[in-house]
Amino acid sequence: REHLLFAVSGQVAARTTVAPATVNGHQAPTVGEVCSMDSAKKFSDLFSRPAVVVPPVTQCWVRQDPSPRIRPMPIEKPTMPIDWDIIGTLGTFCCPDGVSLSVTRKDAHCHGLVLTDLTGVRTYGSCLTFYRPFVVKRISTAEVSSGTPTPVPEQDPDAMPIRLEPCPDADAESGSLFYVPTCVCLVSEYAYHTVLKDCLSSLLPDLLAARTSHDLQLCLSEFVAHTALVPIPPPGPLSVSFTNSGHTHLCQPSSDISRPTLDMRLNYPFFFFDKETVLRLITCLLTEQRIIFVSSSPSACVMVMECLLRYILPFVWRQHYVPILPLRLVGLVEVPGQYLMGINPDMVCHVEADDGIVFANLDEGTVTIHDALQLPSLPDLAADAFRTRIDERQWYFDRLSNRPAYGSREEETAARRKHQEFVNDEVKDACFHLLAHLFGSMEDFITSDGKRLQFNKVQFLKKLHDSEQTFYKAICNTTMFSFFQEERVQGRGDVFWRDMTGWKRVHKRTASSRHTSRNSLPDTHSLLDQYVLPDGDDVSPYVAKRNSSVHTLSILRRSLVEVSDVLHLPPFDPTVHRSASSYHQACIDVISQKIDALVVMDQRSLQSSPNLLSAYRYVRGMLYDACGMIPEALHDFDEMVTSMFPKTVARALFSQLNEEEKEAFVATCMSFTRKIEGAKDEPYRHGGSDPFKKAIDNMKFPLVMKQLGMLDNADAASALFRILQKKPGHSLAPTVVKSLFHEWQEFATYINLNDASLPSDPVETDLYTSSVVVRSSLGLGRLVLTTKSIVMIINERRQLLADLTKISRVEKYRLRERLSILTVNALRFIRKGQEVSQAAYVCLKEDRDLWYDIITEMAEGFRYSIARKDSQIIKFAAQNVLVYIALLRQNYPASAESGFALEKTAKGMLSYTQLKLPALPDPRTPNALMQRFNPSEQDAAVATVECLAYVPPLSSYDGDSGRLWCGLGSTKCVKVVHADTFQVEFDIRCEDRVTTLLNVGTHVWIGSLDNTITVVEAENGQVLCQFVEHEAMVTSLVCGTDGMVWSASVNGQVIVWDPRRLALHHRVTLLPRDSHQVNGLLVHHGWVWCSGHKKLVLVNEDKPDEQKVIKLDSGIRITSMAVSVAGEVWAGGSRSDVVHVFDGDTHAEVDKVLIARAESDAGGGGNGIYALLSVNNQMWAGTKTGWVYICDASTKKLVKHVKAHNDGVRSMTRKGDYVVTGPGSHDGVIAIWNPTVWGEM
Repeated sequence: REHLLFAVSGQVAARTTVAPATVNGHQAPTVGEVCSMDSAKKFSDLFSRPAVVVPPVTQCWVRQDPSPRIRPMPIEKPTMPIDWDIIGTLGTFCCPDGVSLSVTRKDAHCHGLVLTDLTGVRTYGSCLTFYRPFVVKRISTAEVSSGTPTPVPEQDPDAMPIRLEPCPDADAESGSLFYVPTCVCLVSEYAYHTVLKDCLSSLLPDLLAARTSHDLQLCLSEFVAHTALVPIPPPGPLSVSFTNSGHTHLCQPSSDISRPTLDMRLNYPFFFFDKETVLRLITCLLTEQRIIFVSSSPSACVMVMECLLRYILPFVWRQHYVPILPLRLVGLVEVPGQYLMGINPDMVCHVEADDGIVFANLDEGTVTIHDALQLPSLPDLAADAFRTRIDERQWYFDRLSNRPAYGSREEETAARRKHQEFVNDEVKDACFHLLAHLFGSMEDFITSDGKRLQFNKVQFLKKLHDSEQTFYKAICNTTMFSFFQEERVQGRGDVFWRDMTGWKRVHKRTASSRHTSRNSLPDTHSLLDQYVLPDGDDVSPYVAKRNSSVHTLSILRRSLVEVSDVLHLPPFDPTVHRSASSYHQACIDVISQKIDALVVMDQRSLQSSPNLLSAYRYVRGMLYDACGMIPEALHDFDEMVTSMFPKTVARALFSQLNEEEKEAFVATCMSFTRKIEGAKDEPYRHGGSDPFKKAIDNMKFPLVMKQLGMLDNADAASALFRILQKKPGHSLAPTVVKSLFHEWQEFATYINLNDASLPSDPVETDLYTSSVVVRSSLGLGRLVLTTKSIVMIINERRQLLADLTKISRVEKYRLRERLSILTVNALRFIRKGQEVSQAAYVCLKEDRDLWYDIITEMAEGFRYSIARKDSQIIKFAAQNVLVYIALLRQNYPASAESGFALEKTAKGMLSYTQLKLPALPDPRTPNALMQRFNPSEQDAAVATVECLAYVPPLSSYDGDSGRLWCGLGSTKCVKVVHADTFQVEFDIRCEDRVTTLLNVGTHVWIGSLDNTITVVEAENGQVLCQFVEHEAMVTSLVCGTDGMVWSASVNGQVIVWDPRRLALHHRVTLLPRDSHQVNGLLVHHGWVWCSGHKKLVLVNEDKPDEQKVIKLDSGIRITSMAVSVAGEVWAGGSRSDVVHVFDGDTHAEVDKVLIARAESDAGGGGNGIYALLSVNNQMWAGTKTGWVYICDASTKKLVKHVKAHNDGVRSMTRKGDYVVTGPGSHDGVIAIWNPTVWGEM
């Protein structure tokens, strides 16, 4: 049966699940669950056990005294969505004062409920009580003997049987007509207090119009059938609106998953208490006192207590919590431990006086605290912050109204809701500042012992003022504070801590600029935009008051505000929607139209809201699940953003597919498996372990930034580390980095910066869009900054405003409004050779400084990218912009004007604007540098390019381009790059660092740090064999004149290999016997030159025993050698700038060349030579400082020097007519050079 009819201890109850139809074992979250109860008499244990009642007339045993009771008939309990323990207590809490018959009809009333089960899970509800007429008749002895009622117990001889019959016309004799309270309870796991109450209130006219029990049941059934199908939206920007009983209701979710649902007036406690009394109650809550609230209205107790618990978030009350204490349970006030309870005034006499109980009387507006309790006082600074932000004069909607009456009830309801949102924001802001003043310094006392973070409570208390010691000692001993500090240490509760971190920066900046004392308040009213009511009653929108200290933050938050929307569910028509699935399908059709519209708007860049789109997909996916359409539901879940992905539900649904369905689904949604396995645990671009578990030092920070996908540039990461670092030498707490990452993730992860590539035409990716329409030289529209240009969206079309590649400069100026003497803030973009009057412009008002910063950074980044031929710089500049915005959102100081050093401000991230770049290549030779590319771009860390080898094109592949093999150090791999497109085609993983490469025909030989030589196919990288004969690191591989391969290791071993048979040919023993180091090999004129420490050993290829030893007077360690076109051997060392030149035939030293001159125009000096390369008639020398020096091989004179890299030039090779240079890990970007630019070679 769709609806079940029960009697609970003599009371009729219509019970049904208010949830979408359960299909495949899953059910979408819903508004609530409905219970209807007909109370018969006043009994102390009304709802103990259920009993089935078939006839519409209820029979029961009653006493002839004023305290009758019922004997329940037990039945088997059916399965219910909520626990039967909660169902069994509903009657008690619906009528906390007991149930009594009345001879007159009383007014209907509502009150809220909060029920807690044994595990601490709370269930929220609203109870509507109205009165129905019944006729009381005595059952005769004959009727009793013929029926089967429960026999009267022997100990209750005065009991007599009676029968209650509905009397819809109320025309019976006055002596036998009574009005019986009937309770309808709407229950939900979400705290939708207002929605639950409004739903029941809209049902009341139909309930009162029901003449018979059958009419009542039909009324409830229709109400339940609709309410059961209403889905609850996920936390985020989407609300759900539905119509029930002719009234529209709005379900607004929380803004964040870590925040509870808010659907009530947060200013409710101020209706009963003044500000000082509320502060005392907050103190009682924070110190975990035993508090009893006294009120003649049960609803008032519930709302006041719920509001007070919201005031102290993120502290969570974990003790006993009974907002409505029934009379029969008054003994609970004597339970040990702390509690919050609500009672009516008649029950106060049953509570024994206790010096440990705080009484809060709502009817009198007083709080009574026994003198022996010695409640500590709040610190003055925190209390004043709360007082100054509570202005009750603006809280009364009718007092502010000075406009004509509203045209409709819906219009007035919307206005009142908008006003209440304003009031709630004011109360939340006051409570946030209260807690921020109390616990803002707590983060400074979180330290690390090397293994985990911990809160140093002793030092925290020691730093406090003597007058504050009592309060904080009481706080630190509470259960709430223990959980609170644990959440902070472990990085949970990030929304609250993010706001608190921003508040601290505003507080400190204001204090430093205005020299505020410890007891004075900062001139910052709120981190959030603060509101003043307009003169009229048009409460939408409220105008923001901008405080100068949070000016940038306010502008930024307005610019990045999340787009919100309301999903209006279709009306429920029982004649059309004959099943749950039919109504769900109608809802799916409405949502699909919304999703299609959002996708179109996103494609046109009119509005980008991934969270809103994901919220729609979430609701539609849940409805698909309820209809049994599992693949469609999984497709919706797969397209959601990671932060909203319902991993548990998706995993359960996926497990129900058969193997063929799973394979088909994964084929179309390849990332789905990773999402359900670790979407929440590893939301990082490069995978790996959670980077937020331990403190992060300056060495690990660049790796963490690249792992998170925030910054790929190590220099930019170091700049960010200095901004986040509190004191020099300190590591960063993981919570600081995590908070910034989540702020950045809200908008940056939807931008694919990896598409921004050169050389010629980078893919254009939107970075930032204005939230409001602005005026430009092209007209009115939205301004968009991309990785390549500045565009305007006018009438849904994108029009180019300025090209970043052609902008000469960006200027701030004041533009005069048309037909006005007023001027507004504007920007203009001037091209080279263009008149200022012809420049494109845009009016940005308060947002001008923000747009100036990010446009200038992108323009400078593009200029440097073109000059350096480095495609990554565009991406680096875009990453700088996004991190800069994230820092501003967290309220970091925007510029040095705020009194901070530039490197401690958000502008420190704009490296290309702040001219923090290394020197460019020689500006006199701009065309020498052809291209830069990073072989480690897809890796978690930048690696040293230890060696390079160009493999010419083979007849079986690759046309005429060939491939460039890059041996990387720390990543322990060889990246094989297409020689024209510079795209990585495949890589070869090694066991250790790659040290040397050699191309031998169709094979490539790889030497590594682990003494291994690996031979692979040049075409596909397939491993052919490995040699492990070396006992130390392989330092060099060369090919002899006879085709044999010579290898050397750092311990002096030299081995000759046969590349045709891939086998060892023979070993060579170097003389003298004490030679234990070979750094490199070179083959020239039948001799193999072996470089070592302070000497060179020459080995005859044909007669290995014939060897020569050349001792070097300078005592340097030779690490690189090359043969010039004249046949001379040049040899350099890593610790000297001197190159030794030897005759290739006589082997005598003929000259010494000082590569790195100390002249000022040299720009730095060499400090050691890593690599030598012969290029036509010149010799190129790569040094430790990143400079390349070019010498004439004939005259031995230095003819050119260029800053090639930001780290040492570790390797060089030829690629046709071009030169390829590879740097160390601080740069990691390979450069391609055209040597013909520097004259005839």
